Amino acid sequence: GFRLADAECVAVVVPAQAFLSQSGDNWECGRGFAKEGAGCVAVQLPGNAHLDYSGNDWACDDGFHKHRSVCRED
Repeated sequence: GFRLADAECVAVVVPAQAFLSQSGDNWECGRGFAKEGAGCVAVQLPGNAHLDYSGNDWACDDGFHKHRSVCRED
């Protein structure tokens, strides 16, 4: 839960909806949330979409393709 900054060890501040990374010197957002600045925001799913494998972004359902911020029929 610490990282090196200016030759000192400082505590990693973990925001809401996040957890300490495996390395212990950073943090990652939980499933359904994405990093934005110093925090985590909910992933906004458009119609005909689902969370992708990472859990921090979205993908279109079968039969649809991503076009900017929406899913369109193939």
